[in-house]
Amino acid sequence: MRHLSIGACVLLAFGLLTSTVQSAETSENSDVVVELISPGEMPRKEIRFQPKSGQTESIIMTMKMDQKITIDGNALPSPATPTQKFTMKVSIKDVASDGDVTSEIEFANIELVDDPQSPSPLGPIMMNLLRPMIGSKGSAVVSNRGLTKKSEFKFNEGLAPQLKLMLDGMMDSVGKISSPVPVEPIGVGGKWKVVQKLTTNGMTLKQISTHELTKRTADGFEITTEISQQADPQEVKSPLLPAGAKMNLESLSTEGKGMSAFRFASIMPAKADSSVASNAAMTVNVNGKDQRVKTETNIVMHFDTPQ
Repeated sequence: MRHLSIGACVLLAFGLLTSTVQSAETSENSDVVVELISPGEMPRKEIRFQPKSGQTESIIMTMKMDQKITIDGNALPSPATPTQKFTMKVSIKDVASDGDVTSEIEFANIELVDDPQSPSPLGPIMMNLLRPMIGSKGSAVVSNRGLTKKSEFKFNEGLAPQLKLMLDGMMDSVGKISSPVPVEPIGVGGKWKVVQKLTTNGMTLKQISTHELTKRTADGFEITTEISQQADPQEVKSPLLPAGAKMNLESLSTEGKGMSAFRFASIMPAKADSSVASNAAMTVNVNGKDQRVKTETNIVMHFDTPQ
């Protein structure tokens, strides 16, 4: 085979993008800096999450992704992708004396929300791939400031190996939904910046997010967020590549924004909406032949915790 197949290019591009555009936090081995920009109005108070051991809640995450891919300048067919709806059960297993929260996350149900008048041809394929995720569990350790210290997911038997590699990045972000807050007391209008170095799917990138406290009550708070990601040209050590193939990232640029509403009694958002747009260019070399792959990806996500 002198060239990478179209299907393999799509798989590589999708795996790369789903692992980057949705990583909202830091991994255990990543560097993270939370910097206060402005303390905001008076009165100012520290923000700390205070869930209790033994509590359980459900969170519903919906995700809509549209992606355009070109290979050597030729656009691939891009049928509409149905919205994915994940229902997750979150159980607080322990709250340590230093405030660290250990939780378990289970995928209770997965649905596809499609247009009944014009169903996507990808629907049945996606559902067959995603169905084995139901019942899969993971765990996370999050500080009382929303900094994820550790997260891990273990998928059930039957999940396609290629899909598992792609989902690892996406599911890592599910265990890291909380937004890190400053050490210092802040008031409405307070702003802070979070700078992180992330390594995902064999690629290193820098992520900067800015947050603003827009509302605070006795029970919780609301914030707005803007996020950007940049990656230098580099070789990507992706496990999805066939033997002997090499992938070089030429450029990656990601911009996004969102809002989140939190309760102090939970590490999960009561409600959150975000949209992210990402553009990437890469070269895949197989047997000495280069193929240039470009992707444009738009993702809209919504989180809701039923009362």
